[in-house]
Amino acid sequence: MTMQFDALVVGTGPTGSSAAILLARAGWSVALVEKQRFPRRKVCGKCIAASNLPLLDALGIGAAFEAAAGPALRHVALMRGDREAVAALPPAPVKAHQWGRALALTDWVRLTRID
Repeated sequence: MTMQFDALVVGTGPTGSSAAILLARAGWSVALVEKQRFPRRKVCGKCIAASNLPLLDALGIGAAFEAAAGPALRHVALMRGDREAVAALPPAPVKAHQWGRALALTDWVRLTRID
């Protein structure tokens, strides 16, 4: 069987999924491929910076992301053994999206699925 697509997007993370959604909405036939099996274990989930949250609104998944994501990311921490360094993150200038959020990878795949 031969299949033809207008675009091939490699990687189903936030960037690949976003590109595939925008292309599909523009009427392109899109093949989205990923080398990893799902769901895969990734402890920290997918962290989305506050500056990227307006893009999720433009993709039509902003509200669903907000409902499924964890709490606002207001600090960053580096840890090794019993040592840690913690720093506050600066808020983004857009009042509606001042803080980044994290989402489990399996939830990200569900939110960005193209039917």
